[in-house]
Amino acid sequence: MYWTTAFSAALSLSAVADAATVGHLRPRHERCPSINGSFSFDIFQLYPENSAFDPVRCKFYLSSIYNASIVGFDLFTADHQVLTFPGITHTKPYHMAGVDYDVHSGAMFFTATSGLAFETNGGDLSGPQKVTKWDTTAMEAVYIADLAPFQEQYESAFGHVTAGFQDIAEDSNGNSYAQQAMAAIVLLKSLLMVR
Repeated sequence: MYWTTAFSAALSLSAVADAATVGHLRPRHERCPSINGSFSFDIFQLYPENSAFDPVRCKFYLSSIYNASIVGFDLFTADHQVLTFPGITHTKPYHMAGVDYDVHSGAMFFTATSGLAFETNGGDLSGPQKVTKWDTTAMEAVYIADLAPFQEQYESAFGHVTAGFQDIAEDSNGNSYAQQAMAAIVLLKSLLMVR
């Protein structure tokens, strides 16, 4: 099945990119031309939940939620690359949900979460949860952090499970934080999972 996804850039991605370059040594406008208007993607099973723009490499990254992959799309050439992750992509119950650009490192962060929590409206909070840091220059994973140890500690401390890590943010010290959407509001400092 093909999903055609259309995005309207009414405010223009150049404005978004200008805002996203805080902390970079090179201003966005030295690298990426402005873009206005609408564009559409025709990519197999693309069903994005989140997206982020890399203003240094001029690529738009979208989650392909149901096949647990990421699509890197060049808005200026219309070329795209599907990023896959061993043991995650095309592996149930994973959903690729979160996508975020780290303005401090230039890396992308992705969250792969068990779709069971969303498919059962919170009734089944089991399944794997991972955070990936992606090197946008080398186009490879820097790390894939398994959130299971944190989930076990949380359940032990509070008596119930937590799941649905889908949104992510970073700070200027290189730490990433994953927020989960099911059971309780929790922010997880994911670098602790890979040390």
